[in-house]
Amino acid sequence: MSRSDFPAVCDIVAEQDLVLHKAIPRGPDHLLLDLRRPDGSTVAGQWFADHKRAHQVATSTSQRCQNQGVRLIEASGVVLQPGGADRRLRTLSRLVAASGSSLVAHRPERRAVVRQTSHDGGVVFTKAVRHDRLHDLLPAGQSPAIPGVGLPRVIGVDRAGCTVSTEALPGRLLHDLLGDSQLPEASLTSTALAVGAAVARLHSAVPPMRTRHHDAAAELATTQRWWAHAAAYRLLDLDGPVAREGFAAARRLLTGPAAPSTYLHRDLHDRQLLVTASGEVGMLDFDLASIGEPALDLANLLVHLELRAVQGHCSWERARTCGRAILDGYDPDPQVTLRLAGYSVTTRLRLAAVYSFRPGSSQAAYDLLTLGLDAISHQGAQRSQPANHRRRHTGSAHPALNFEGYLS
Repeated sequence: MSRSDFPAVCDIVAEQDLVLHKAIPRGPDHLLLDLRRPDGSTVAGQWFADHKRAHQVATSTSQRCQNQGVRLIEASGVVLQPGGADRRLRTLSRLVAASGSSLVAHRPERRAVVRQTSHDGGVVFTKAVRHDRLHDLLPAGQSPAIPGVGLPRVIGVDRAGCTVSTEALPGRLLHDLLGDSQLPEASLTSTALAVGAAVARLHSAVPPMRTRHHDAAAELATTQRWWAHAAAYRLLDLDGPVAREGFAAARRLLTGPAAPSTYLHRDLHDRQLLVTASGEVGMLDFDLASIGEPALDLANLLVHLELRAVQGHCSWERARTCGRAILDGYDPDPQVTLRLAGYSVTTRLRLAAVYSFRPGSSQAAYDLLTLGLDAISHQGAQRSQPANHRRRHTGSAHPALNFEGYLS
């Protein structure tokens, strides 16, 4: 099998009655696989272009984890690692096997999350990482206290086992509230206002020591790396017109003075935010926490709302309502607002590349990118016309334009 034959990987796992939910590229010759059984449960796997390496990984993992169903699919380079079997995350299989435990996420030989239910019904999430990554996980698990924002409380650190355990936060995911058509618009608006205010408080927090910096150049570099991965597997065209237009727009819009840096989540979206019935907001997963421009977090969150509309998870009207209220609750200053447009483009570009490795969602993310680029082009055409002719050309053709100040 060619290293760039991504559909063949999907076909191979399908023959095992598995569906590829998503893949994470580790290079042009190696993919981490998130697979799903018919019942929705998770199976981790890896694909290697080098079949000899695949055999070595399968053998080593099977030996260190006392088999546990580790299997190499012959002549495919695909290794299946069910039940948390992992030669690098050596405590993972034991955590998964414990009563009341379930595997939430597993990136083979990188990290995993296990949900555990205690005898009293409490829920704990335990994250396992490689030994050489524990030093990165600990600061992320010890985010600064943010007044009015709930953060997962660390209740246990096992340095020998390379795990950190946190209590579950109360509330419903913003993602679920957004998609709940029974939730009145007024309730969604008040929820989003609370979310916006919580993000503002996050950005006012004092970053922990050793927090990394991530500026516009770093965000562009990250986005370009994702596109290079997608191009290597022939999923996107790095030299095509969409990539050229998108990266040119991002560079142009991010040229100029940056807004003052703040503490960032850096992976802020609707599945990282919980809101209780009383309006208290909680935030999850600070693994990528950084210091950088606040517009990065805001753009990432707003573009994810648009993505949910494109995916059919909610209506465009609900996405707009939520997005406007988040901005109202945050109340960005002019410098932050000015930078939203550029970071929205990098987010769209990045999501198009990330989702190209998710067969069930790739088209929606690509459509979101082209919609955004079309909107930018539309605005450019508007500005080039006399003011008394501009209004007649506005409307619902470009839903992204309805976020006030979002692409201005």
